[in-house]
Amino acid sequence: MRIGFDVAQTCAQRAGCAWYADSLVRAMVKVAPENEYLLYHQFGRWINADTERGTVLQHPSVSMPFFGMDPDAARRIWEQSASMPKLPGEPEIVQSNSYQVIRSPGAKLVFVVYDISFWIYPEFTTEANRLNCQYGVLEALKAADALLFISESGRHEFESLFPGLLKRLGKHVAAIPLASRIEPPANEGASPSTARRM
Repeated sequence: MRIGFDVAQTCAQRAGCAWYADSLVRAMVKVAPENEYLLYHQFGRWINADTERGTVLQHPSVSMPFFGMDPDAARRIWEQSASMPKLPGEPEIVQSNSYQVIRSPGAKLVFVVYDISFWIYPEFTTEANRLNCQYGVLEALKAADALLFISESGRHEFESLFPGLLKRLGKHVAAIPLASRIEPPANEGASPSTARRM
């Protein structure tokens, strides 16, 4: 199975979303190395000026089609993605970790919901972030094949705000909790030049 995995936020100063994406894809490669993993260091509207700080996995099952790519070239690819037959690497599943709905014909979309504090406590975020996250979740309710919550409490909070909605929409729902990051990844600070790219 080919899995397109959003690691765009790992290229910036990392917060919870980036650490979750980093930890989860590392675990996935370790547990299921028979899959093919396409790490997308540029993802939809999230275009990085530099991808060097992003998650890098040097493994035979991992490729990184956007790693080191000029941001303008990456932006053009994502802008054209609506008319493209497939995203780079032709994923069968796309996992969005940055509140964006990305469509690729023939691919299932998994959308990660970290929390819904932007609805419950809008005063603790910026207007731009609030609108981006709300728009992403509302789009995902229409387009995503599955929603992944990072905790059971987050899932319950969502269901208390939108009672019965996920069931009515027939969405697959799962919770994969955050894991503690105890030690730095083995490749942190190492050169990614030997990682396989497409």
